[in-house]
Amino acid sequence: MALRASFAETQIEIEIIDNGIGMSEEDISKALSGNGKSIDKSGLGKEIDSHGIGLPIVKQAVENLGARMKITSEKGKGTKIKLWFKTVSSSEK
Repeated sequence: MALRASFAETQIEIEIIDNGIGMSEEDISKALSGNGKSIDKSGLGKEIDSHGIGLPIVKQAVENLGARMKITSEKGKGTKIKLWFKTVSSSEK
């Protein structure tokens, strides 16, 4: 797992990268919904019931902060999550 952060005048970018089992686009959608549907967590085509509240909580927090999130993943190759947060200048505080 790796964590990277970069800072610019108008935004902060945080990137989280893992080399786990990865997810399909369908699995990402299911994980973000948090509705407890089965997701292939094994990478072997086995569906496991999951209540997966982690990503829905992150998604909601990101939206509440006016930030953006992008998830890219490939089965067998891991997942990358990028978060972008707007910076606030001292005159905006």
